[in-house]
Amino acid sequence: MRVLLVTEFVRVMEWSPSVWAGVICRGLLDRGHEVTLLADGVEDVRAFHSAGRSAALVVRRPTRIARTRDPLGFQRWARAEMGRRGESVGLSLTRLAPAAVWMPTEPPSRDEFLGSVRSGSAATVVLEALARPWILSALRAERRAMRMAGAMGTSPRGHEPASALAPLGPDARERARTSVRTRLGLEQTHVVVLISAMDSHWSTLRGFLGGMAQLKSASKDRRVCAIVLSREAHSIGLLAERLGVASRVRLMSGTIRMPELFAASDVACVTGGSSGGTGRFLADAVRCERPVLAAAGATGAPLLEPGAFGTSPLGLVTGDLTPAGWRRLLEEAAEPQWMRSASRAARDVGPSLGMDRFLDRLERDLLAAGEGG
Repeated sequence: MRVLLVTEFVRVMEWSPSVWAGVICRGLLDRGHEVTLLADGVEDVRAFHSAGRSAALVVRRPTRIARTRDPLGFQRWARAEMGRRGESVGLSLTRLAPAAVWMPTEPPSRDEFLGSVRSGSAATVVLEALARPWILSALRAERRAMRMAGAMGTSPRGHEPASALAPLGPDARERARTSVRTRLGLEQTHVVVLISAMDSHWSTLRGFLGGMAQLKSASKDRRVCAIVLSREAHSIGLLAERLGVASRVRLMSGTIRMPELFAASDVACVTGGSSGGTGRFLADAVRCERPVLAAAGATGAPLLEPGAFGTSPLGLVTGDLTPAGWRRLLEEAAEPQWMRSASRAARDVGPSLGMDRFLDRLERDLLAAGEGG
C-alpha cells in the first residue's frame, strides 16, 4: 500500500507529539508499505528510516527551526502536494491538512494558547502572544481545515493509546530507580508520582499540587512526592512554592530517558483533558508496569476502569479535580495494598499496549480508506 503521511514539523525530542510521525512511518515501512512524508520541516531525517528501508521525504522548508511556523503557507502547500499524489492513501497527523485518515497528534491551537494564559496575568497573555506570532494564522488554518474535512466527508479521530517504549528489564529497572531517585534527592521509600504536564493543563495541575499540600503523611517514609515534566518548569515551580509543596516536587523540562523516569516512580498521573491527546504517556506508563491516576476525560482514561482488560484496575480516575478530590485519590494510591494490585495489573496488560495493536488498527483504517476512495 502507498501511504502519504502528512505532518507539520518533526522534532527530535522524545516527548514531542510529532515523534508519532517517525514511529508510525517506521512501523508501516517494517510492514512492507511504501511511505511518502510531506512535512514543513524535519529536524532529523533518520526518524524515517528502518531496517534498510526509507520513506520518500518531501519537505517544504528543510532548514526550518521550531518557532518559525507558517500555518497558512504550509496548509496551501500541503493541499497542493496531496492533490498531486492522489494515488496514495492519505494519513494526516496535523490539524492543518485533513486526509482520508485524520489523526491529529497536537491539541487545537486555541486550546493550547488558552491553556498557557488562562491562569496568568495580562502581562502573561501578552508574552505568550508574542511568543506565538503565528497564532492567528494557525486559528484560521485550523478552521479552514475543518471546512475542507466536511467537504471530504472526514473528521479528526482520536488515537488509540499505544506505546513505542522498550521497557527496562527487572535488574535495569531497579538500578535506574536507585540512581534517578538519588540524583533527584528522593528517598527510596517515598511514593513518587510522575506527571506529564507538557500540554499546560493548569487547572488540573493546580488541583493536583493543592491535593499534595493537603496530604497528611502518616510517616516520613510514605511521603508523596512528584516529578513533573513540563515546558513551563519555572511557572510550575512558582506555583509549587505558593502551595507549600516545592520541597516535594522535582521539575524536568523534557527527557529522552522515559523508561528510567518510570522506573524511578511508583505511579504515573495524567492531569490533562482529552483535547488533542494521543494517550501515549498513559500507555507508556502501563507498558513500563506503572499504574496510572487520571482526570476523568483524559485520553485513555477508560482503560483504567474496572474490567477494561479483565484484570483488576490499572489505576484510578477522578472527576473531582479540586485539591480535595486529588488528595483522596493520592491517599488511596499511596496504600501499599492498592499499589501492589494495580502494579500487577499494569504488568499483565503492558505488553498489549505496544505498537502492534495500534498498527493493526491503522492498517485496517488505511485499507478501508483506500478501498472507499
